[in-house]
Parts: sequence; C-alpha cells; structure tokens
Amino acid sequence: MNTHSYTISAEQRNELETLITNGDRVGFYIALHNMTGSEAALDMAEIASSSGLRGGTAWALNSAYADVLDGYPAGGVTAFSIAIAASALDSIEARPDGTYEVPSDIRTYENAKAAWNAVGGRSGVPDLGDKYFPGNIMIAQHHMLQGNPSDAWQAAGMESYIATGAGAGLLFWEALTEIAADGYNHTASLNDFLRQNAGTTVETFTSAHDAHLTVIKDAAGKTIGVVRGDGPLGIAGQFVEGMSSLLRPYADALNALGRWIGQTLPIPHAVDLAVNTQYKSSRI
Repeated sequence: MNTHSYTISAEQRNELETLITNGDRVGFYIALHNMTGSEAALDMAEIASSSGLRGGTAWALNSAYADVLDGYPAGGVTAFSIAIAASALDSIEARPDGTYEVPSDIRTYENAKAAWNAVGGRSGVPDLGDKYFPGNIMIAQHHMLQGNPSDAWQAAGMESYIATGAGAGLLFWEALTEIAADGYNHTASLNDFLRQNAGTTVETFTSAHDAHLTVIKDAAGKTIGVVRGDGPLGIAGQFVEGMSSLLRPYADALNALGRWIGQTLPIPHAVDLAVNTQYKSSRI
C-alpha cells in the first residue's frame, strides 16, 4: 500500500459529500478512486457493496461478527458500512490553499480501524477495531514490508489471526454461493438480475487511473455493485482473484511475523500458485 496522500479540489470534495448525503457510499468510494487512483478506495467499494469474492467474504465475516461481538452497532452490517464511509469523508482535510488532502491507502485502512474503535466505544468496547477489524492483517503486512516487525505484530493480535481463519473459510463459502445467488459476477446472472429489477443499469468503463470497472446502479441511480476487471468474471476467475488478493497477503504477513518471532506458523503457503494452477484452464 502506498504511503503518500492525494490532493482533490473543493469541488471534488463537495461531490463526495453529496454522494454520502444521498446514501451512495459505494459511489463515493468509486468517485474517490477516480479522483485519486486510490486502490484502497476500490477495496472499500467492493466491501461496501458485497461485490465479488473479496467484498462478499468481508460482508459475510461482518455478518458473523454482528451476531456475536459486543460493540457491533445495532443496525448491523449496513449501518456499520455507512458509518465507515462517513468517517472516510471526515478524514479528508482542508489545506490552507483551498485544496483537500485525501489520506494515503495505508491511512485509509488505519482510519477504518479507528472508525471501528469509535463505533465500539459508544457501546463500551473501545478496542473493537484493534481486535477484530478484518483489515488488521493487511496493515500488519504493510509494516512488515516496511521493515517494522514490531508495528506489524501490534497491528495483528491474536483476534486478527482468528479473523483471518474465519475469512479464509468464508471465502470458500462465498465461492459456492457465487454459483447460485450472486448477480454481479458473471454475465448470465447479471443479465437475469437486470431483467428482474426494472430500471437497474450496468456500465463498464476505465477509470481515470486505468482501472477497468463494471458498475451496477439501481433505478434511483444509487450504486449497488462494482467489479474490477474488463467485465464480470466467471466463478473460476473470481475464485482465483479472491484467493490471490485475500489469502496470499494474509499468508505472507503471517509467515513474516512467524519468522520474526522464530516460529513458522502452520498456514497455507503458495496459495496463489496452487489456485492458479488448479483453475487456470477454466477461467472465463
């Protein structure tokens, strides 16, 4: 993840605020990426819309959290997602020259964790994000790559390891549900979804920073889904992409932490290679 901040204009800041005010948190993240090139913004767009294996797995993990964790907001995953998006807008700070500073990608993740702590704190659990924010392991990986193992260890406590295991299991469950239920990730189901929901639209375009996006909006113009790539991927492609983007960073970060403390952890290895070898011939 990059460590440099981004600059946007006052007009762009107002555009982002309008999207949040109108309840379009997914559109907010897509617009933020288009303005800055932030990959973290695209991550958040997928998570906020439960799109693809990455977003679907994160949403499923949060749904499980909502039932068992003290401090999780009463409104469930949707309410929490809205709170995270609002905090992302608040993190964009005015500069003396009239422009606005958007946090770096690593700060975007750290700010999301802080939002978890803030929400949990209102229910007497001020360390909710420190313990259970699913992105903690990504923050840990960043610190390891920067040569700061102690910071990485602090970022990924034992609860984060548990979340990692839960996320890995939910990834496989989400892969199964993609076949039967997900209307955003392969062409046939997407067409069915459009036919069954009058006024829903789909647009495929290349962002200002060369990301190929497929965006789905409801009849009111609210963004409800986003998929990265040249178009919606088939199940094999989604599975490979999900395994590579979700499990491989976890495996790398945990292995690095294990080496730092002198212990090789019993986690999946060579995930990306194994999955690509298994599913390469059937990618759509």
